[in-house]
Amino acid sequence: MIGTRIKQRRKELGLTQSAVGRSIGVSKATVSLWENDVTAPNGANLQALAKVLQQSAEWILTGKEPNEIREGVALYHAQPLEGIPLIEQAEIGRYLSGDFKPKKNAGTNSGMIAAASGAGKQTFAFISASEGMSPRIEPGDTIFIDPDQQDSKPGREVWLFKVGNGYELGAVAETPRGLMLRFDKQAPGWEPMPVKKEDCAGKVVAFRPSWLN
Repeated sequence: MIGTRIKQRRKELGLTQSAVGRSIGVSKATVSLWENDVTAPNGANLQALAKVLQQSAEWILTGKEPNEIREGVALYHAQPLEGIPLIEQAEIGRYLSGDFKPKKNAGTNSGMIAAASGAGKQTFAFISASEGMSPRIEPGDTIFIDPDQQDSKPGREVWLFKVGNGYELGAVAETPRGLMLRFDKQAPGWEPMPVKKEDCAGKVVAFRPSWLN
């Protein structure tokens, strides 16, 4: 069954339903429906799921091995992508200005996570030390940032902004006082702060919980 293959492969990779859903852009409930064969992935969701699971769409639908050949046509087999650069949060500014060359990557699956999220070629990752977006994003989570996306639209999407001498994650709100970076954490010290559009360093396109690192 399609659902059984999806579930088994997800567990082999150590991924949760939530993590798979975030990488694809669907809800945990949607992934659960796929795994229980209530519905089946198709179209762009099927292709994105194939990348996350590091398998072919053909394998997900039929169970055939990716290297099998049917009707004289080689079936698609998703190849591992190069790892996304992993940098220290303190080095974000230097990395964005081209003054810092990363020596680490965010893991062998990081390229696929970024690709499934529709991220650009300049995407990088860092390990968050901030509690501002808790419980959505916790300290220790690996954050994937696409610096090519800087439109910082108001809403629940999370963005990376230059704040003072550092960088901070937050959602954006337009107020009579201008653009404000707001946080999920409701505690003193996490009140919304003013930011400028030109200080946006990119969009959070995916993140990996710390317990999966």
